[in-house]
Amino acid sequence: MCPTSSERSDLQMNRRSLLIALGSLLVAQGVSGCGSSGSAALNIEFLDSSLPTSLLKEFQRSLSGQTVDFVPVETLAALYEHLVNSQEVKQNKSWISPLWEGLGLEGPSVEAPVHSADWLTLGDYWLAASIQNKLIEPLDEEALPGWNDLPETWQQLVRRNAQGELSDQGKIWGAPYRWGSLAIAYQIEAFEELGWTPTDWDDLWRDDLARQISLLDNPRAVIGLTLKRLGQTFNEENPDAVADLTQALGDLQAQVKTYSSDAYLQPLLLEDTWLAVGWSSDILALLRRDPRYGAVIPASGTALFADVWVRPAMPMAQSSEDSENTPATEPASDSILSSKWIEFCWQSDTAQRLSIQSYGASPMLVSGDRSKLPDTLRLNSVLLPEQETLDKSEFLAPLSETAIAQYQKLWKSMRLGEFG
Repeated sequence: MCPTSSERSDLQMNRRSLLIALGSLLVAQGVSGCGSSGSAALNIEFLDSSLPTSLLKEFQRSLSGQTVDFVPVETLAALYEHLVNSQEVKQNKSWISPLWEGLGLEGPSVEAPVHSADWLTLGDYWLAASIQNKLIEPLDEEALPGWNDLPETWQQLVRRNAQGELSDQGKIWGAPYRWGSLAIAYQIEAFEELGWTPTDWDDLWRDDLARQISLLDNPRAVIGLTLKRLGQTFNEENPDAVADLTQALGDLQAQVKTYSSDAYLQPLLLEDTWLAVGWSSDILALLRRDPRYGAVIPASGTALFADVWVRPAMPMAQSSEDSENTPATEPASDSILSSKWIEFCWQSDTAQRLSIQSYGASPMLVSGDRSKLPDTLRLNSVLLPEQETLDKSEFLAPLSETAIAQYQKLWKSMRLGEFG
């Protein structure tokens, strides 16, 4: 899931950033919910909601005495921030707690913590920046058991060149283990009274829904779904040239009651809106606890996101101005043990249990025989959409600076009502 400019600004001096800074401090010092940091054979930092505890315990038991340090982190933004901070720690060898910096205080400078993750969850949105800034290392295909069974779309997602751009000839920069999509949630009772239910992006423009929609505060998602409705791609490089786009954005703006990066479901729960567009991981959590709501993946295709295992880069040592950077130290964990973690995540039983017990699906379930899956998975079209819908869907790819500027300009004009 990609953050908006407002989300990035939220990481500054406010309560949320303070908590994230404190979380980064604790992780950097090796405080975790499982294992014993520092002495562990393998250190894994993961998105808290993305892995069931039972799977973590099962993997630990399979190692015959070797210890795994599992460190849950609340958000993908915090994980990326820690990836940046940990690289600075490795390079600088001295460290000032982000907690002190967040408070605007100088604080004590201490010796850099030695704790470092062998694997870390990263949202696919952050791959490009992580590669460009040399925060992560490419992976060896031969050390990824199950790579050939990973569906081609997910292989393509993590093959990137040195600039972080998608490339068929690029190196492998991550191992996807969970994915989801942009979806539509709605009040069942409200639509029973209307006499129809949403099925596709077109429905957002129906007169019945005037001022009854809550949307993400996210230009790539909102402009992207509008482009999709017009028969284009979420990854359009020149949206200014798309006929009828500004008219469609103006008409959609008239339908929307509220925008939010992370509270887009609240208006639906408060019955202030009848329909919300958001990420399937959030919507699946809502559906599981409240039967008053339904959801659908638009039939014309949608935007996808993935949680990916990456390897944080080792600190670089420079022998001369003309030489290439090389790792200053060797990775802490054994490569065979490290590859066992990816093998475990990708095996069939783990893939099914992860998909049932979390709010995202394993990519390993996409291309197999779905008739053999448990009904809990096979019949859940929000978690695991029909293949025909998936074939029309796409991950949000990195855009050029020129394209990003066009999206931002369109977004500002739309929100100001200039297309009405």
